[in-house]
Amino acid sequence: MRWWELLFRYKMRVGMLAWLFHRISGLALVGYIIVHVYGLRTLTDRDQFNALIAGYHHPLFRVLEIFLLAAVTYHALNGLRIVLIDFLGWSPQQKRLFWTLSGAAVLIIGLGAYPILRMFF
Repeated sequence: MRWWELLFRYKMRVGMLAWLFHRISGLALVGYIIVHVYGLRTLTDRDQFNALIAGYHHPLFRVLEIFLLAAVTYHALNGLRIVLIDFLGWSPQQKRLFWTLSGAAVLIIGLGAYPILRMFF
């Protein structure tokens, strides 16, 4: 049995999707922190630091900045959703809360991505 058959055989609900995306965005943020700390080691050498910063101006890193913005935004807003469900008892409203915060996340990502992508237009 293929992995996607297992994935679609299980009833995917909003809470399961929120949990899955929260874990994926968390792992992506851990990966970003590892790369960021690795990049900080160049602070002791001016030439290496300038080369690193010049590399960050590549258009690929603009796209990666948008993915970083999306991961941070989703992870933060879903964390807020979890806090609201756990501490305020909004469990019966969790599907509506997920879609509301997802809409807010899309808005924040769009507003944040515009200045990053403006250089391409």
